[in-house]
Amino acid sequence: MKKDFVCQHYKFSLNSKLHVLTLSIIAIFTTVFTSSCKKEVDQNFTAIADSTSGKISALAVKNTYYVSPTGNDANPGTISAPFATWEKLSGILTAGDLAYIRGGTYRVNKAANADVRVRLSNLNGTSADSIRIYAYPGESPVLNLDNILVTEWSNYGVYLQNSSYVHIKGLRITGLAQHSSGNVVWGFTLANSNNCTVEQVEVDNIGGQGFYSLNSNDIL
Repeated sequence: MKKDFVCQHYKFSLNSKLHVLTLSIIAIFTTVFTSSCKKEVDQNFTAIADSTSGKISALAVKNTYYVSPTGNDANPGTISAPFATWEKLSGILTAGDLAYIRGGTYRVNKAANADVRVRLSNLNGTSADSIRIYAYPGESPVLNLDNILVTEWSNYGVYLQNSSYVHIKGLRITGLAQHSSGNVVWGFTLANSNNCTVEQVEVDNIGGQGFYSLNSNDIL
């Protein structure tokens, strides 16, 4: 009986070692396979984090760009060499593109008599390939305009114009004060823009209206 027990124990130990070895080989193969495929997958999909549900989904993306307070508009807009201003995206994004705005505080250095602080123009996606401007997952980008003295009759914080199928998500606009003369200001405006989505965008401490829609339809 003792001999049988020893043999069975030896057999069990051998099988266990073979099992562990098999799992190790599978793990190594999986790692190599995943690494080799990652580059190809990243060229066509970007992981999008939903800050409400925390879920991650694969989203087909044509090009991905980045904006950071420490960037430069002369950069190519990559994650390691990002743009500096939100407005730079106007001349860059086309249907299917995604722009990530990194966390931090953004300032606008324009003349006091400029009527728009951040102008996003002619961004035209399609129903199948929208243009996306998102806060970078887990980060909080803030456009702070409290250093601006408004001198024009009207003044706009972010002005999205002549655009369609644009999805803006997770940004904050703050600090645009009304001039003592009673000038009108707006935090976020959509003008002549259709089929756009504004999600989790916060406008606060604005000396006028937070959101304004002008000649725009099908806005969510």
